[in-house]
Amino acid sequence: TPLQLQAFIYPGACSNLAVQPAYSLNQDTQAAPGQAGWVMSKVVPASLSTLLAGSYAVTVRTSPADGNQTIFCGDIR
Repeated sequence: TPLQLQAFIYPGACSNLAVQPAYSLNQDTQAAPGQAGWVMSKVVPASLSTLLAGSYAVTVRTSPADGNQTIFCGDIR
């Protein structure tokens, strides 16, 4: 079975994430082949300026069936 990944935007920073995500990036995500592999995109109900002005972080984790482990976190700056 292939590994399933989930992505979220959380309030806070990677060093101190909120308990609940502000945005889930898992429903209606678009994927298309790009020059260096697949490109995925998702529109959330927040502007980039709002995300940059606040304290938010993007996380990628495995699905609950795969252990729900965070494999990437990046602060939005």
